[in-house]
Amino acid sequence: MKRQVLKILLVVVSVVLPCCSHRFMFPGLRIRENDWPCFRGDLGATGYAPEGVEPPLGLKWRFKAVTAVEISPLAVGGKIVIGALNGKLYAIDEQTGRAEGSYKFEGKICSAPAVGDGILFLPLLGGKHSLLALDLAKGSLRWRKNLGEIFLSSPCVAGNRVFVGTEQGKIVALNADTGRELWSFGTEGQIHCSPTVSDSLLYFGSDDNCLYAVSIFDGRLKWQQKLDASIYSAPAIGQDYVYLGTVGGSFYCLDRLSGEPRWSFTAQGGIYCSPALGEGKVYFGATDRSLYALASRDGKLLWSFQTKGVIRSSPVLTQSTVYFGSQDCFFYAVDAKTGKSRWKHKTNGAINSSPAITSRGVYIGSDDGYLYAFQAEISPDSKNTLKQPKNSTK
Repeated sequence: MKRQVLKILLVVVSVVLPCCSHRFMFPGLRIRENDWPCFRGDLGATGYAPEGVEPPLGLKWRFKAVTAVEISPLAVGGKIVIGALNGKLYAIDEQTGRAEGSYKFEGKICSAPAVGDGILFLPLLGGKHSLLALDLAKGSLRWRKNLGEIFLSSPCVAGNRVFVGTEQGKIVALNADTGRELWSFGTEGQIHCSPTVSDSLLYFGSDDNCLYAVSIFDGRLKWQQKLDASIYSAPAIGQDYVYLGTVGGSFYCLDRLSGEPRWSFTAQGGIYCSPALGEGKVYFGATDRSLYALASRDGKLLWSFQTKGVIRSSPVLTQSTVYFGSQDCFFYAVDAKTGKSRWKHKTNGAINSSPAITSRGVYIGSDDGYLYAFQAEISPDSKNTLKQPKNSTK
C-alpha cells in the first residue's frame, strides 16, 4: 500500500513540475540597465530606448529557430529570449548567438513572454495551460494556469502582479509569485492587445472597440472610451496621454486620467502594431505599407515612410532612429526627425516580429525562421559580417 501511494505521489510530482532542468536554468539572471524584459521594453509600452544602438549596423549573428519567428524577442541579463510558433522557447547568448537553453512546451507561443524578478511568464495557445511561470534560477516551473486562450496579448508584470488578456474578453490579474487570481475584468470582445501600466492604472483595448483604464489593485473601472474599431495596439503611455491605433486605421491620443480624446489621425490602412513614443513624436505602421511620424502634442503629420509591404512590426525608437520590419522582408532604420532611410537589411521572409533593442544591439525575427542580431559597425571590414553559431540550426 505504501509503495502504491509513493508511486502515485511520484507521478503527481512529475506532472505538476515538468522539468526544464539545465536546459532553461540561469542562476543569478538579473535585468540590467537598458535591457528589454518585455514586449515594447517597459511598463508603459513606449518602445523607447534612448541609449539604443545606432546605424550603420552589421549583422552579428543569426539563429535558426526552424519555424517562422513572429514573436518579439526579449533581451535580459545577456540572454536573448525568443519563442517560436512550434512551442519552443530559446535562450541565446547575446554575444555568440549560441543557444544556452531551450525547452519545448505543449501549445504554440504566439505572443512575447515577460521577465520580472527572476520569473519568466510565458503565454501559450492550444495547450492545457495558457500561462506558465518559470523560475529561471532553478530551471523549474513556479506555477501554471488555464485562463482560456491567449493570442497576441503579452503579459505585463508590475511589482508582484502579472496581467494578461484572453480571447474570452477578460483581463486577469495574478499574484506573480503564486499564480493566485487577484481579480478579472470582462469586456464584450476578445482581447488581443498587450496591457500597459502607468501609476496605479492598467490600460488595454478589446474587440468591442473600447479602450479601458482600470485599477491595478482591484480591477475597478476608472474609464472606458469607445473608438472606431478593434484594438490590437498596446497603448503607449506618455506623461499625460495615451496613444494607440485601431484596425480601422484611426490613431488616437486620449487623456490618461479621463479617457477624453485630445486628437485623432486617419491612416490609409489598418493599424495592428503598437506605437513608439518619445522625443515629442509618436510613430506607428499600418497595412497601407507606411510608417507614420506624428507630433505627440497635436497629431500633426511630420512625415511618412513608404515600404513595399504591410507593416505589422511595432517600431522601436532611439534618440535619432526608428527601427521596424515590413512584410517586404526588409528590416529598416529610418531617421526619426526626417523620415529618411539610414540603413536596411533584407531577410528571406516577411517580418512581423517587433525589434528588441539595447545599447549593445538590436534583435528581430523573420518568417524565414531566423532571429537576427545586429550591432553597430566598428569598421568598414565588419559590414554585414555573419556569425553563424554551430548550434544555431537546432
